[in-house]
Amino acid sequence: MGSLKRFDKWIAGLLGTGVIVSAWFVHVPQTEASQLQGGRAEQAYRLVKHGALEELSADGLVGSEFMSSEFYGGSETLDLLKQLRQDCAGIDLRLTHETNSEDLDGNRSTSFYVNGDSHHYVVFYRYNKENTRASKIRSLYGTDKNSRSPLIRTAGKLALVYVSSGSGKDKYSDQLEPIFDSLLKEMK
Repeated sequence: MGSLKRFDKWIAGLLGTGVIVSAWFVHVPQTEASQLQGGRAEQAYRLVKHGALEELSADGLVGSEFMSSEFYGGSETLDLLKQLRQDCAGIDLRLTHETNSEDLDGNRSTSFYVNGDSHHYVVFYRYNKENTRASKIRSLYGTDKNSRSPLIRTAGKLALVYVSSGSGKDKYSDQLEPIFDSLLKEMK
């Protein structure tokens, strides 16, 4: 039980650090952001300020070129994430606290809390190679095959995972399983 409390404290510290870094990035003055890399930094600033998945209407910029190629790893990935959010919203599941990360090899992940609860989260992984996906998912979750707990669905270089803990473990598995299956079926 003591190791679970340490793990919870570690996760809370990690999330707290992310919140601080995110808050700093959101509050970078636009003049500083525009000096970073010209128009790209200004566009990134506006994307963060107005919501990463919302279209920008000012100056006719949509922002998808920046988001898809540099932030989300391709327009196909961005479309999949948008569809994931829409499908979840359609069954009254809100994906909140979006966090994006990239490792040193360029493999990316986007994670969300389900209905704002840190005990339930969905992670979308996009790897550069299928064999990398298999080994990384196996090392993280103990298997690279489709499983029920945690709910893991894979296709090629992609993986969708629902992880839960606490008394409500696997609370959303039945709702998320058909969404994961449908989204990854489209990607094959």
